Amino acid sequence: MAEAGMPDFDTSLWFGIMAPAGTPQTAIQKIASAAEKAMHRSDAVETLQKQGFEPLGQGPDAFKRYLLSEIARWSEVARRTGVRS
Repeated sequence: MAEAGMPDFDTSLWFGIMAPAGTPQTAIQKIASAAEKAMHRSDAVETLQKQGFEPLGQGPDAFKRYLLSEIARWSEVARRTGVRS
């Protein structure tokens, strides 16, 4: 995309786990802890890296901030380009 004149274009692929609104924080932390532990197992890391992924596991609060920033970013792209659903 840089060659097309858009050097800051980033459409990184990500995966995450979400829970319904109102899920108790203790349940969220338990799920997050288990997911992070599984994601950082050596066999999981190896498999992810072979597919070009980098396991981050930043936790629920960081993931929420990331999601909100992505919503804001892509909402602005849609607004500027006139994209409608």
